Amino acid sequence: MTQPPPSYQPGPPMGYGAMQPEHPDAQTVQLLGIIGIFVSICAFIAWYKGAQAKKQIDAGAPYLWGGALKTGYLLGKIISIIAIVGMAIAIVFWIIAIIGLAAGGMS
Repeated sequence: MTQPPPSYQPGPPMGYGAMQPEHPDAQTVQLLGIIGIFVSICAFIAWYKGAQAKKQIDAGAPYLWGGALKTGYLLGKIISIIAIVGMAIAIVFWIIAIIGLAAGGMS
């Protein structure tokens, strides 16, 4: 007696598999990052909220670290750093201007 051939069981689908959902704050972080181009306080908030979401994902939250969340986080971080450097340059400029006015007023 021969046994019947084993039934064909299809394997899992090929490709990327199931997509992970985006973090609930992903759109907010991206929007804040974009608005941060014009209003720099929003860039700092995007950087902060993006970092909090990244910590949650690193701790095991089942969300995607990419797309809108990563874009907003990076926009916030870059624009915040540019704003900090700009403020530092402005402060140095004002110090030099004040010293120049004080030195010019003494002569």
